[in-house]
Parts: sequence; C-alpha cells; structure tokens
Amino acid sequence: MRYILSVFALLAGVLGFSPNYVLAATCPLRAGAAYKTSLSPAVYYVTDNCTKQLLNQDQYFSYFDSWNDSQVVSAAKLTAVKTDAMPAMMGPNYFPRTGSLIKSPTSNTVYFVLSVFKNKVANLDLLAAMGLDAAWVETVPQATLDKFLEGTEIKSIDEVFSQGLYLFKYTDNPAKIYLLLPDAKTGRMMRHYVKNETLLDYVGYRRDRIPMLPPVYQFQIGAPIDNIGEFFTQYFTNAFAQVFSGLGNSFSQDLFNNPLLESPSNLLNYGIETPPQIIEDEHLDENQNSEIKYLKVDDNFDHIRGNLNAKVTLIEYADFECPYCKQFHTTMKQAMEKYGDRVRWVFRQFPIESIHSQARAEALASECAGEQGQFWKFADILFANTQGEDTLDLSKLQLYAAQAGVDVPTFNECYKTEKYAQKVDEDIADAQSAGAMGTPYTLLFNTKGEVKPLSGAIPFSELDLEIQDAL
Repeated sequence: MRYILSVFALLAGVLGFSPNYVLAATCPLRAGAAYKTSLSPAVYYVTDNCTKQLLNQDQYFSYFDSWNDSQVVSAAKLTAVKTDAMPAMMGPNYFPRTGSLIKSPTSNTVYFVLSVFKNKVANLDLLAAMGLDAAWVETVPQATLDKFLEGTEIKSIDEVFSQGLYLFKYTDNPAKIYLLLPDAKTGRMMRHYVKNETLLDYVGYRRDRIPMLPPVYQFQIGAPIDNIGEFFTQYFTNAFAQVFSGLGNSFSQDLFNNPLLESPSNLLNYGIETPPQIIEDEHLDENQNSEIKYLKVDDNFDHIRGNLNAKVTLIEYADFECPYCKQFHTTMKQAMEKYGDRVRWVFRQFPIESIHSQARAEALASECAGEQGQFWKFADILFANTQGEDTLDLSKLQLYAAQAGVDVPTFNECYKTEKYAQKVDEDIADAQSAGAMGTPYTLLFNTKGEVKPLSGAIPFSELDLEIQDAL
C-alpha cells in the first residue's frame, strides 16, 4: 500500500500536480468555482484546499465575468465544505491601480502601488501619516504582485512624496484632488490640481481611496490638469518618462490594460502641444511660485550652531518627535565636527502636530531654553531622550531644562504662557514656503549663496559630499 501511494505521489509530481490538487479531487465541490444556495445571496469561492471563502462583489468579479458563473447547490453540500480561516483574496482578473495597498497571501509585507512600482511600506504605522487606511490593504495573488517593478522602501512620508505620482486631497478641502509630479527642470515636486477627475480612470488611478493629507504638507504649484493630453504632458516630460520608455509595449499594456498606455510614443502624440508650465499667479492657491522662499538668517533671532560667518549655511526644519530628525541630528553633529568654522547650522521649528501631538510642546520648550542661551544643549537632550513618535515624557521637561543649565522657574513661566508660540508659527510658515513636505528638511547654501533643498535624513556620506560641493 505504501508503495502504491509513493508511485501515485511520484506520478502526481511528474504530471505537475500538487497535493492541493489531489485533495481537490475528493472535494464535494469543484475547486476554483463559485457556489451559493437558493436561500441566500452569499457567494463562496472554493479553494484548491477544499475550503470555502465568502466573496464580496469586488472579489467575485476579480475571478468571474458574470453572476451567471456562480452555481446554485444545496445548503447541505455547501456546508460540507469547511470555511477557510483566511479571508478571500482578490482574483487573477484584478489588477491594482495606483494608490492601492497590496500584499501576497503568504506574507504580511504591504506594498503601496505607484504606477508600475510596488513600494514596500516599512512600518504599517506610516499608513496613517500617508493618509491611508490599513483596512484598505488587499491580498492579491503572488503572480499579480510579481508584475510590478520593485520600488523604494517607504520609511517616511517624505520618501513617498519624493517619488512623485502621488494623488491626494487635503483634509480641509476634500473637494479638490492633487497630483504630485517632479518639475522637469528642477526636480522639485509640484502639486497639480486635477480639474477633471474622470481622466484618472483612464490613466491607472483609483478614485475610491485617495489619501487625505493635513494642510501642513504644502508644495509648489504646477499647471492644472483638465484633460488626458495635459496629464501626459506633465507625466512624460519629467524623470518618469525615462523609466516608462524602457518598459516596452507589452509590459505597459499588461499593467494598465488600456490602449492609451500601450506605448509612451502613442501617449506623447496624444494632444500634447505645450510643455508643462509653472503657475506664477500670486493669487492662485498657495500664493507662491516655483522659487524657494525662506526667511533670511538672523543672528539675533535664529538658533545658530557654529561660526556665524561660515561659508556654508544649513537651515534645518525639524520636529523633535520625528525619529528621522533624531537620526539626522546625529548626522548634522558629525558634519559640524568635521567642518568646524566653515559650516553653520540653523535650526527652525517644524512640528507636525497631525502625526506628533507632543511636537509643538517640545518646540515651545526648546524656545524657552533658547531664551536663556541654552537651545542647543536642550535640543541635544530632547533628541537623546526620545525615540520619536511622541515617546518623550513631557513631565521631564523641567528636568531636561535643569540639565541644560537654564533657570527652571523662568523656564516654567515661559513654557506655561507659550511665550514663543508666534515664533514657532513663523517657523512653520517659513518651512512651508521653503518647500518642506515633511521632516527633516534642509536648505543648503553654498559660498555663492545658491540654495539646494535636501529632503529627509540623508546619511553622513551623502551630506558630506553635498557640503564639499557647496564649499
């Protein structure tokens, strides 16, 4: 008997059968089919393991083309098939559009879809910061996941913005949809108002799950998009054109299943007449143009570390509860140690209260320490005692103030009355004008006074090269 079973198993392997298919042969219902009873509208999918999974409408049509594809069976027959412990995944006919959150059935790793790229989300807590809901995660076949190119691992919301192609709304103005694309000349992210939402259906975006961002995230303004021609004018005159032009017709068609997207050359000939323009109307939307606007460094007002007359200036906009700011704080101290009097470091407040409820309180406290000339000592202590994400114990602010060497009663009065609330607000406004999309965000000024924005907690090796170039 054991020999017979072994031979059967060998034949199954040779013929390409798996144990799942052998099991399915003994199942009372056919695997890969949909069933319901005459007493209920609920439809179930029978798996290769002879278990049943309840399908919602979207899931059903990701497997089948019509309701007529489901079969009516007796309740006894359907009950005989065990209910699967795992919820149903999307079927092979489903292809995730840009903005989808997807995972495979064998892994908990979640990916955020941006065009042809699957971007791994390093920490699911980031979904809220990205304006996304964890309930939106869809399980898809591994074969579907494999069709996407590997994108960037998302460790901060700034990394999402830096890729472009991000569709979003503002929480205080949900009637408008915006699309982030890099400017063809500067590479800076531009926000384009999508005036005609229906065109999103034709270009691979989903409109049912658009991220909602707080208004603290501000961007420079690009030309509005009203038709598909304008969309592809903006889309294919930036760095992403180089990526898509190398994918090939079959890949693009497979991904988007849309004749307009079959070939980049077809798209570039579709109603495109003028290059993208930057809107410079001061009264339109955020009242700013494509230039970086910032407050000049004031020796009597700003927090400056290093030589006041240094050749190179770095203005950092930071949030004390941002874990990446904590990381970058160490990087900046390395730079100061290496370059000494040739570099000065200016710190400006950019607490993002929508994701870090304690950040503003810590910013106010640091300003009170700064009033007594101990801003940098206090800032070092704060970053040393928090892991970010509101982990600092605010009840210890007085202790940290004492450790920094300030007069505690004076500090307490300053903090209690929020004496520097206006200064913090001015720093926030300055950060937004300067193009900050998240923290840390740094403006690097070279010896000629030319400015270069640096987004995120770049490593010291990269910052070192930037400073060398600036010198």
